[in-house]
Amino acid sequence: MAALLAAARRGDTASFTRQGAALLDATAGWHDVRDEARALLPALSASYEEAPTSVTAWRDGATATTPMGLDGVGAREALAIDADVTLAYVVVAPLASGRRVLLPGLGLVAGARHLDREESANTGTTRTDTGLAVLALAGAGGMAVDAFFPRVYGFPYDRSAHQGVLDVLVHRMRQRLGEAGGIVRDRASRHIALALTAPLVIPDARCQLPFAERVLRALALASHATAQEVADAATLPLRRASRRR
Repeated sequence: MAALLAAARRGDTASFTRQGAALLDATAGWHDVRDEARALLPALSASYEEAPTSVTAWRDGATATTPMGLDGVGAREALAIDADVTLAYVVVAPLASGRRVLLPGLGLVAGARHLDREESANTGTTRTDTGLAVLALAGAGGMAVDAFFPRVYGFPYDRSAHQGVLDVLVHRMRQRLGEAGGIVRDRASRHIALALTAPLVIPDARCQLPFAERVLRALALASHATAQEVADAATLPLRRASRRR
């Protein structure tokens, strides 16, 4: 597995394929570990087609929960406890539906523009990129605004109350894309879509380390910490940190 992740990080596709086959062979007699290995390969490579149902749902955007508890694979090793880390990215090409991959899998993506490596003068960049990620996962056909808005903001769309919010988001998404594409919006049918002219890699902020893992990271660094100390380190409410302990 270590060799597989190293191959993914350096973008060595041939080695990734070999190490993937070796990992499946090595775990053949251990069903639980084998299931994790089978989930890891498509979670790292957008072009890997054989995927369990849980991975398919995650990488196609139906759920934001990392499959098989593989959150740690997507987190950088040197990570502050209180960091809001993005574990997964959406890889998308023109006229295609995007797919999520875990952070180490970005090395396998060639010739795409990486939005998270660019600074933006706009406020709300995280929300803007989330909107782009949602549209990228929907594909060139796009989706209804009533479905798009709650996936970005977490609550239902009310045209009378949220029209201005949506207008600002669309404006920022267009600015963020630049020459890489545009946003196609039909106000009459209340439909929205992403139209790309170049491949993109988009951070999906909805894929974050679970609260329980943040607490475990705090405890790993200070095994005798109080609930209050854990809450402070992981930027969690005290009540929630107490329950997680």
